[in-house]
Amino acid sequence: MAIDPGGVNASAALLLHGGEMDDFSTIFLDMVDLKTCADGENRQIDGKALANILERWEPDVAIIENVQPMPAIPDKEGNRRSMGAASSFRFGLGCGIIRGVVMAYQIPIVMCHPRSWKSHYKLKGSDKQQDIALIKQIHPSSEKFITLMKHHGRADAGLMAAWYAEKQGML
Repeated sequence: MAIDPGGVNASAALLLHGGEMDDFSTIFLDMVDLKTCADGENRQIDGKALANILERWEPDVAIIENVQPMPAIPDKEGNRRSMGAASSFRFGLGCGIIRGVVMAYQIPIVMCHPRSWKSHYKLKGSDKQQDIALIKQIHPSSEKFITLMKHHGRADAGLMAAWYAEKQGML
């Protein structure tokens, strides 16, 4: 499985490898947006809901995107945009909940920097439409799970799962 933390917009994908060394078929069994729950006046990743997913999926390994809060960078108009302190804290907390729940289930974790899987697929920038188009092209079984633009996190999780499978010689 792979997880795109995405703050409170986290997503996960479960990729099944054919199993036989000469069978390179793979299929996405599920792709979901992680549920959230109330956290004071805000929302946060629901650790119990993630635990339910892990119990249902029983993954062999979890690939988790190794993300950091967005630094102050200039936009097209020269204005600097970044996460504020409170947003950065909530983002980090969400990432910690994900890692903590996965660790509690003793599932091996592979941390994956976005540069690793994005450069593997020659993806540049933050255009999520290209991510969606690519996963549907290389793994048609993902198409039924990615029906809306807001499912871009599912696409990213799927690409991370496929990247890892390729890296391990499964594809």
